[in-house]
Amino acid sequence: MNGSVVRLCVLLVVLAVETPAVMAGYDSTYDALTRQLSQGSEDEIAAILQNDCRFQEILSRIENGDDSLIRLAPRLRAHLDGANALGLEFALSRALRLSPEAVLSLIPAIPLDRLCTVPWIEAPPDIERRWRLSVRPVLLDVSDPALRGRRDACLMRIGAPERPTTP
Repeated sequence: MNGSVVRLCVLLVVLAVETPAVMAGYDSTYDALTRQLSQGSEDEIAAILQNDCRFQEILSRIENGDDSLIRLAPRLRAHLDGANALGLEFALSRALRLSPEAVLSLIPAIPLDRLCTVPWIEAPPDIERRWRLSVRPVLLDVSDPALRGRRDACLMRIGAPERPTTP
């Protein structure tokens, strides 16, 4: 075998051996972040949220329905400026599609009108309509009696999807 093929084989072996360890480290980092945010001091939370990469990771996890981070949203929100608080609220609004119970449980700590809203600034009508169409059936499936009033208020706030306009 020539030298480049040998180096490629060595690289593939190293990747095969190291990938599980790297992924295990990622999982522990994932859990560690949630633990830091739930158990950390207010100063520690503020420091984590000031790291833009970490903050974007938190928003992504919330938007994708991470119930543990959704439940921490009121605590996180207290450390955010207006623009970042809006980003958090939009992530929570998008999370309605995946974790409606967790998001609805945040009311009144985070006001209903901040959670049950179209999560974009000046979104085109078709995007707003698609979002409403995706959220309404999920909210209608919320059956917890303790959340029923919040669910109904959220549905009213979101409103019915408007019909697309035809030229």
